[in-house]
Amino acid sequence: YLADDMGLGKTVQAIATALALKKEWPLLIICPAGVRTMWVDQIERFVPQLAPNEIKLVTCSNDAPDPPPAKSPSIVIIS
Repeated sequence: YLADDMGLGKTVQAIATALALKKEWPLLIICPAGVRTMWVDQIERFVPQLAPNEIKLVTCSNDAPDPPPAKSPSIVIIS
């Protein structure tokens, strides 16, 4: 199970679990606003096979691209 204290690898454990279930993607990550970019950094670090356009960081309601991309992102991170 995931530990509750800071620095024990909860993010890495969650990423590993998500990778084990990758056939079920797209993946939605809902987290506090202060750690959204940390999630992007950690995913890029531990899942280097994902292209940058496969990760969508939503910071406000105006983040929808115009026109929509041809392919939906594999991971969406929002708070």
